[in-house]
Amino acid sequence: EQTDPTGETIVEIVNALKEIDSAAAKTFVELYLGELVKGEE
Repeated sequence: EQTDPTGETIVEIVNALKEIDSAAAKTFVELYLGELVKGEE
């Protein structure tokens, strides 16, 4: 069974990516959250 990560896990992933590459962290958030980040419906 496959489940989505929790919000807390997403924060941990983004924080880890920021340490490696802040652009990668931003891209991850944009891809994961999609239209919500862009403010589009």
